[in-house]
Amino acid sequence: MNYIYDILLNFKPVLYDFYEWNKEDEITHIRKIPIIKVESNILYDIKNYKIKISNTFLEKYRNKTEKFTKKGVESIEYALVFTDGKEEIVILFKKNETYKVSKMLIDEAEDLIDISKRFEKITLNYEKKKKLERNEYTTRKEYEEKKYSLKMLQRVKEESQLEYLYLECFNKNPNKNIDIQKELEKKIKQNNNEIGKKIYQIFKLVSTKK
Repeated sequence: MNYIYDILLNFKPVLYDFYEWNKEDEITHIRKIPIIKVESNILYDIKNYKIKISNTFLEKYRNKTEKFTKKGVESIEYALVFTDGKEEIVILFKKNETYKVSKMLIDEAEDLIDISKRFEKITLNYEKKKKLERNEYTTRKEYEEKKYSLKMLQRVKEESQLEYLYLECFNKNPNKNIDIQKELEKKIKQNNNEIGKKIYQIFKLVSTKK
């Protein structure tokens, strides 16, 4: 079994590059973690979809990952580094499905790529599940602002409140034939638009007044 030692990970439901890690994030200091080398098309699936791996395969790696804690060293039941020899992704499994993901710090990722050159690629039997959330075209800040705005918008039930939001954002009253909530959702989901940013600012302002 191949391992990499003494690395830092930032497990999240969304895959963030190391330069988007925040000081408030819970960083996991790994003592050791197994490495699985696969073909590039398999790594693509692992990076972009939740995957389900057979219990038989995963059981071989149960409690093989260890992390440092204040009390010493503890095992992580199912966690693995996957690489194709060019890039990497670390998966934390819940049962036998993708639960959270992490990239590695750049120098540690370079070490991984270097040592993985001598490893054989394995055939991995897996099932692709739903597509993972990604933030490829936005920064982490923008992604989290959108997620917050969409969540807050779903809580708005009064038509008068939706009309107020529309008026504040577009500086005109909404047409009676449009679905205001869907129209605002569309603007939130678009990248780099002033309306989406304005909706976020309104919700933040309202939440700070409560």
